[in-house]
Formats: sequence, structure tokens, C-alpha cells
Amino acid sequence: MGLIHQVNQTLTKRYNLPRKRQKPLKGTAFSLRISQMRKLEGLTMTALSERIGVTPSYISLLEAGDRLPSRDIVIKLARVFVPPEDIDTLDELLVLAGLSPTRYALQLQQDDTRAVYRALLNQNPEDFKAFAALVRLLIRREHLQEAEDLIYEGMKRFQNGWQLQALMANLQLCLKIYDTAATFIAAATDIFQRRHPEADLSQDSDYADLVVNQGVIQFLWGMDTIAQTESAAPKQLSKFKKLAIERFRLALAFFEQALSITPKDIFLLDEYARISFNIADLAEGKDKPALWQAAIERFVSVLCAEDVSALGLSSVREANAYLAHAHSKSGQFDQARMLIGVIQSTHPEYWLIHYVRACYFSLRGQAENCDALQDQALEALQRALRAHHSQNDSPNMAPSDPDLAALRQARPQAFAELLKPHHP
Repeated sequence: MGLIHQVNQTLTKRYNLPRKRQKPLKGTAFSLRISQMRKLEGLTMTALSERIGVTPSYISLLEAGDRLPSRDIVIKLARVFVPPEDIDTLDELLVLAGLSPTRYALQLQQDDTRAVYRALLNQNPEDFKAFAALVRLLIRREHLQEAEDLIYEGMKRFQNGWQLQALMANLQLCLKIYDTAATFIAAATDIFQRRHPEADLSQDSDYADLVVNQGVIQFLWGMDTIAQTESAAPKQLSKFKKLAIERFRLALAFFEQALSITPKDIFLLDEYARISFNIADLAEGKDKPALWQAAIERFVSVLCAEDVSALGLSSVREANAYLAHAHSKSGQFDQARMLIGVIQSTHPEYWLIHYVRACYFSLRGQAENCDALQDQALEALQRALRAHHSQNDSPNMAPSDPDLAALRQARPQAFAELLKPHHP
């Protein structure tokens, strides 16, 4: 289903950590490590200097601890000693040199939204809404053990019946027992309503969060249904697709109900846009253009919201990428091209924007019957595949993504060669 899998997941790369240019101690950890690696390779200082394009005296100063290397020099040294795919050793050398590792941006991206919720809980440990949102985030990112531990912690912290029922719902969600999860969250909602018989729930943010939880359960149920299509018999595909759309539409209805209570909740608006994307991607027939336009407008609402920064930079970057892809899917290629260019210029190492760019060229080439655009699609896909990122799912998406069908058909051999290292 292409990027539909990635919509369920969420920085500008920081290349250098602050360093004081002071005279270092003789024999720093970096200098000793480089000297050791050079000797293990059987290289002289002169031979090593020739490999990376510096003078032998520079290598001598480096190994003596009298020089702080640039990021470029560290990367060149790593390429001499280890293969390109050995990111662990590269990151080790970068850290020893006082530079940020290549996975620094990944760490921030993984922790970004999570840190937002943890900050809220640090301010108010009794904030059940933030607590429940953090649990759901962990579940969506497949950090199930961490989510379970947090749920059990919550059962000690929160004692209201509706809160305990909601936590039980999320515990079942960890186990992917969706029907039981739906039963528990419905019970939590019922208890909350009975405890507030005279209250105006149309203004209650806690009630809105229970409604959101119902939506999340339906959303993840739909995502699990989509996953089943990968192993389903051809005759079963339409059945699973129909079931998934039904789940997503239920989720959308719950989110719309919650938005009627808290219309400016930026986290809710972001979820709403992503569900809209999934529905548009799965839909068929005459309604599809309108559904894509709805998804586009909802992502624009997120990105233009006053407090969009509360989402964290990684989620905002993702939302921009999905907006660009939605433009491509709806045939609005000029808008897609402009947005892709902006994102790529500020996040040149971001794998998802390269993948979205590949889809853009493939779809536009198909729509405009321009074969030359498939070469650009191939180049963009190559950049996506080469990007080092644990969440980079392009090797798994590309072989069957319908948005790359034109590329696969136009360049079958080149496409296969590109994917071969990832699917030996």
C-alpha cells in the first residue's frame, strides 16, 4: 500500500556538537584509536595520508593528539578502515573526535514527540491525558514492552474507574486484541459519562481523549488488517481492503467527534490528517480525488496551526512529506515539486523525502507520458535506499508500491539491480 505504512510512524541534521578549540592532551582517545586502526591495516602514515588526501605530517599530528579532525576527515578515515555499511564504527570515531554521530538525528526523531509528552508529565504527573497519549505513541511505534511497563505504572498512579478501564484497553491494544480493547474503552467512556451526568461533555478534554482512544484502536485495527493483505490470497485482498477502510472510517468519525470538543488540539489534528491520508490511499472510484483534497487540506491545517511546533520537528517534517505525496497522488504535480524541493533543501539526508520524490517522478512520468522522468525516479529511489536510518522502509515498500509501478515497468532491470542488495 505504499506510504500508508509509513503514515503510522513520525530534524535538521546536526553535523557538529560544540567543541572548544583548545590544545588537547597527548594521546586522545581518538588519536589512539586511529593509530591502532592504521597499524592493524598495515598502513604507514604516508600511505594513509594518500588515501584521504592530506599530508603525512597531518596524520602525525592527528595521532599525536595535536589536531582536531573535521567531520569530513573522520568520514574519510572510517572509509579506509571499515566498509560503508559499518555505521557503528563510523559513529564511534565521530564521537571520539567530539562530533555528533550519524544517528544523532535518528535519536532525536525517535525521542522527539515522546519528549513532548514526558515534559508534560514532568510538569504534572497526574495528567492522565498526556500519560495515555504517551502510551498510545509507544504502542504505535511498536515499543510494546515499554508501553506495558508504563501501563502497569499507570495502574498504580491513577485510581478512577474510567482511567483504569482506559489503561486496560491499551494493555489489550499492546497484545493486538482489538475487540477486547474496544470493549474496555467503551466501558471507560460509559463510566465517565455516568460520573458526570450533569456535565457538558462537549467542552471536556478528558472525555475528548477517551473518544480519541476509541479512534486510535480502530485506526490500529485497520493498520493490522492492511498488514494481513501481504500474506492474503488474491481473492481475499478486496475483503481485507474493505475491512480496513471501514476501520479507518470509524476512526475518522471518532476523531471528528473529539475535534468538535477540542478543535485546536494540534496532536489530534495531526492524527486526523494521517487517517484521512490512509482513507484516500485505499479508496477507489469517483470519490478518490475529493478524499485526497480533504487529506491535503487537513495537513495544511496542521502545518499552519499556531502551535504546530508542539508536535516536534520530526512529526512536522513527516507531515510535510505526506502533504507533498498527497499532492502527487492527486495529480497536483507543481505543488508537489515545490514542497519536495523545500524539504529536500533543508533535510538533504531525509530518506522519506527522497522516496516521496521517486514516487513523484514515477507518477508524473506516467501521467504525462514522459519516459525521461523515470530516470529521475530511479535516481531518487537510489538516494532513499542508501539513506542510513532504522526506520527507512523503502527497501520493503518499493517492490510492490503502486506509486512506483511506472518506474518498475519502464526500467525493470535497473530497478531490480537497485533492490538486489536489499533482497539478495
